[in-house]
Amino acid sequence: YVMKFDAENKGFMPSSGFIGAPQLGGLKNPSYLTSYRDEASGALQIYIVDESSDGPGTVSAATVDEETGELKALGPAVPADADLGSGAACSHVSVAPGGKHVFAANFLGASIVAIARNPETGALDESKVQYLRFPPPSHPIQYPLTNAERQEQSHAHQVLVSAGTKTTSILVPDLGSDVV
Repeated sequence: YVMKFDAENKGFMPSSGFIGAPQLGGLKNPSYLTSYRDEASGALQIYIVDESSDGPGTVSAATVDEETGELKALGPAVPADADLGSGAACSHVSVAPGGKHVFAANFLGASIVAIARNPETGALDESKVQYLRFPPPSHPIQYPLTNAERQEQSHAHQVLVSAGTKTTSILVPDLGSDVV
């Protein structure tokens, strides 16, 4: 759904209600989204992870018409995990500074994905995707208490791209290993 928000009065605009109908149908379980304003065109785009427990989940792109609130899909969704039979449970999506890549974290898939972003359209380039699976926890976890139910494998919660450094670092908090 798209709603209007009155920043001055810090509240939803009651007269506007929902703008249009629910948008981008076909998503099974959209669990997180982020926005990105394209520096060249000024277009506002959103990137959405669609969580799934019976498949890889997906990452989708859409553009936002800021006058009407209409969302328009930008190409096909990209699988969030290389193992198409797994339930990856996508939990986070982010856009790299400069907008060259979109990253997603897969909580149950113990993985992250980097997807090239088309600089002209904002669409995801499904031919330029890299998946990285994390190893199972291997260090002794003693603080405060081990929770064996969640430490059988890595659980990537977020993908954050460092900004303003000489090299690009990807930071991933891992609940399974209790590390970043």
